[in-house]
Amino acid sequence: MLDLYGVITPDFPDYVKLYDRADERGWWYAYGLDDRGFVSIEAEAR
Repeated sequence: MLDLYGVITPDFPDYVKLYDRADERGWWYAYGLDDRGFVSIEAEAR
């Protein structure tokens, strides 16, 4: 896929790290929120 989008070979490890991190849970799970609750947190932020 990276070849298809023209990513040069030396940059592959950076993209693979981002892909691996996509499976991690976000910090908001520690507060009992799921992915849908994140928007309400942002709306209340000051």
